[in-house]
Amino acid sequence: MNSEAVSALIAKNPTLKAAKAKLESMAPGSYCVHRSWGFGQIKSYDEGAQRLIIDFKEKANHPMDPVFCINTMEVLPSNHLLVRKETETDTIATLVAENPAQLIVEALESYPNNAATAIEIEIVMAQVVGEAKFKKWWSTARKAIAKDPRVSIPEKKTECYILR
Repeated sequence: MNSEAVSALIAKNPTLKAAKAKLESMAPGSYCVHRSWGFGQIKSYDEGAQRLIIDFKEKANHPMDPVFCINTMEVLPSNHLLVRKETETDTIATLVAENPAQLIVEALESYPNNAATAIEIEIVMAQVVGEAKFKKWWSTARKAIAKDPRVSIPEKKTECYILR
């Protein structure tokens, strides 16, 4: 969405002023994760209908109200691993196969404060590696991470992996 479209939405509903930055991040070409639909890419914004047009894995050209998306969708930064899996397929595939510790380091770099819970990391890695291969890959990756001094490993799943 461009700033004019965001301003029009805020003019129509002033309570959206606090969400201005999030609305502006919903730009065409941005990748996102929706609670119900999963990973997708914002294709365009239909100003007439005031709807984002998003391509999800299971549903292409899905129109969504941006106001609804404020609470149900996260726009991913360009360095997020799920985005890079789409834009740098070969690089990510090489890291999955040959250097899982570096892959985890790069995943942590995309999170605020370079930290993510074990659950968050596992969810993202399962999508990057593939559900079928994930369990075996993850057991090998954890051993590699344990040897890497750049990553602090949590004792519990609710605690964070931290990039030192």
